[in-house]
Amino acid sequence: MKIFRFVLPLYKKTIEKFSQGKGYGKNKSAKKMLRFFDLLFRSNEIDVHGHRMFLTEKGFEEYSTQGIYGELDTLTVERLIKPGDMVVDVGAAIGYFTLIFARSVGKDGMVFAFEPKKDRFEILLKNIKANNYSNVKIERKAIMEKNKKVDFFSRDNGIAGLRYIDNTRTTQNSSNNEHKIPEEVITIELDDYLRKLGVIDDISFMKTDVDGPELLVLQGSRLLLKNKNLKIIMEWDKALSKECGCEPSDMIDLLIDNEFRMFYPNFEERKYYEVSKDELLKMPDKVDQTINMLFVKDLSILEKNGLI
Repeated sequence: MKIFRFVLPLYKKTIEKFSQGKGYGKNKSAKKMLRFFDLLFRSNEIDVHGHRMFLTEKGFEEYSTQGIYGELDTLTVERLIKPGDMVVDVGAAIGYFTLIFARSVGKDGMVFAFEPKKDRFEILLKNIKANNYSNVKIERKAIMEKNKKVDFFSRDNGIAGLRYIDNTRTTQNSSNNEHKIPEEVITIELDDYLRKLGVIDDISFMKTDVDGPELLVLQGSRLLLKNKNLKIIMEWDKALSKECGCEPSDMIDLLIDNEFRMFYPNFEERKYYEVSKDELLKMPDKVDQTINMLFVKDLSILEKNGLI
């Protein structure tokens, strides 16, 4: 509500003080507690980390109040993506990271962004145009392991993104039960898409945030994974993966087979530390943070950019 936005600077200072300067980032419990204030200060057109952004009718309230979404994630992509790079954004939502990618790669680079949900795709397109980026190609499609049409599902409150559901894995207490509204989605293999454009060997960075079926994204990207300079930032959520019929261990094996090393975030130090497959699988299925892990083949890239 715009009428309350004149006190927003005070609210931001309060958050900074009580979070010891780190903000609440992607802490799930904190986000739930602060949702009332996020709604209070919400505006449908805002400035976020140097970009003009429009929001969907519901959701993304924290963009209005925090001005940055995922401090470590943002810092990471801005350090790793260079002018002239070619970047893939799988699960672009309304474009927070897409816009950062476009700014980072510059006029000589290119961003390929994928978002299947209709309302998010429309706002994504609007946000790209609002910031005058001509180096972004967007598709209203989902990246998976096969080219087909699939029903994804969304919540009836319209807030969350689309969810791929494997009904054989859905339990009585599953979060999938909240997603009941079907939306037909075209799914494609990322390898096929990039190969047809002739750029598959040029992709140096990929962001993946698809709420569970990350394994299916990787299975449709087997050729891309062979790129020696490819860096990946990807959500790690064992519980969601299992609900989508994807085994977290299979995803790890696919990455290890392609010579990736795995790095887990340390939010307090704003850096990452290397983890093994066993360490990852022993971690709790459900955590109170949205975890985006880094996967790289060359350790020196992280050392040079102060990320480890």
